[in-house]
Amino acid sequence: MVWFNEAQHYLMERDFGERIAAAVRTLLSDPKRAPVLVLGTLWPRYWDALTALPNRESAPYPQARELLAGRQIRVADAFTRRELMAATRVASSDDRLALALSQASDGRITQFLAGAPDLVGRYEHAPLAARAVLDVAVDAARLGCSGHLPQSFLEQASAGYMSEDAFDTVGDEWFGQSLAYAARPVHGNIVPLRRIRIRPGLPAEGEPVYRLADYLQQYGGQKRRHLCPPASFWEAALRTLSDVADLRALESAAERRWRLRHAYLLGRAADVLLSEVAVEQGEASAVPGPRHMIPADPDWPADHFKCRALADLALGHERNAERGEATALAFQAADCCQPDALAVLALMRERAGNRTDAAYLAHHAAARGAPHCLAELALAREAAGLCEEAEHYAWEAAQYGLTHVLAILAKAREDRGDVVRAELLWELAAERDHAEAHGNIARLRVRDDDQYGAEEVALEAANRGLAARQPYGFAPLWVTRWPHGIEPDGSPTASWARA
Repeated sequence: MVWFNEAQHYLMERDFGERIAAAVRTLLSDPKRAPVLVLGTLWPRYWDALTALPNRESAPYPQARELLAGRQIRVADAFTRRELMAATRVASSDDRLALALSQASDGRITQFLAGAPDLVGRYEHAPLAARAVLDVAVDAARLGCSGHLPQSFLEQASAGYMSEDAFDTVGDEWFGQSLAYAARPVHGNIVPLRRIRIRPGLPAEGEPVYRLADYLQQYGGQKRRHLCPPASFWEAALRTLSDVADLRALESAAERRWRLRHAYLLGRAADVLLSEVAVEQGEASAVPGPRHMIPADPDWPADHFKCRALADLALGHERNAERGEATALAFQAADCCQPDALAVLALMRERAGNRTDAAYLAHHAAARGAPHCLAELALAREAAGLCEEAEHYAWEAAQYGLTHVLAILAKAREDRGDVVRAELLWELAAERDHAEAHGNIARLRVRDDDQYGAEEVALEAANRGLAARQPYGFAPLWVTRWPHGIEPDGSPTASWARA
């Protein structure tokens, strides 16, 4: 049995994550090594990142995506009544479980054992300065920084998270007191912000480095997802961060938020660090390439042959009109590692006019790792003139991160002259952070002469990280109104020159 606690630390590791995923796939596909059980835990945002579909710019985590496809087991928010009864029987010999059963509310046993309620309480009720420090760590994590945050970065960035009047009241020892508050255990050995030991040289030797608790990354990141960090965050990053990958991540985050001046400065800082590394090592190869450009490895596994065979058999039975056998085999294949078997079957039923079966199979395919089926189902219903059903399945697909169908339908409605319906679909896509949605909503509001509303939408897009240059076919409002970018506080950036 292999256990990956917080599996993102393995599968998203910069240098070896893809090789780890490939090795696990090899292990699982080798019948000579059976039986093998691999268990791991992932927060939803990491699952989404690892299983994201490739696009024209990149194919992130291809090995991890193949490893995880069809293998998701969602952990319920609460224990059922039957599970609580079973846990009560076991609790007689497990003091921690007995405590959880006596104190956890609404059956939320897992969260209690993980210290989640106490972590959230410590975060939500933190004194002003301590909350600022924790918010800096949350923002760094959600914008793509590694878990290794230098003390100097936390101190310099967090000062700008407090107003001038508030900062004057916190006292001279505010930062040390804030670290002590954040480092105090809340549940066993769980702390909101832990000082970690790190290999010498990463970052500057001798400087303490901290990691935010995983649950707070998830909770705080969700709570602050639509906020742009203040100027002190970006300026502290420029002064204190010495990890090239962190600087690149923040460069990208700044550009997506239309903070173009800071994006340029962060990119230049990363370039300087890379050139220094190259000089120190005396060779151009010292400059690392993109972290997922790993050469092909002959030991990486092919597709799981048994599951492929089950999928092929399912399709054969479907072509012979043996639908019961086809469905059963497709579920077997999907429960292993071939969810596309259900997806293909769903679309075959759709083309045959069996729309009820198609919808049933498509939802099961999506739940097992093939959500593209819902998107294709939406397009099929649109082609058949079933517009309301098309919009329904487009929204279902968007729940899995596939927002492009909502955009396709919005454009179709606008082409037909139904601007009201088009804007509604763009707003639904915007709720799921579709990159093009805000630009189009702003465009429609400009057309309706709602200049204030249009700028408000454009600023929201920037703050949410959706304002990068996109191939829209038109110039988004943030490009035309703020050609030099905007500052962290949302004010237009004055003309500036690239050094």
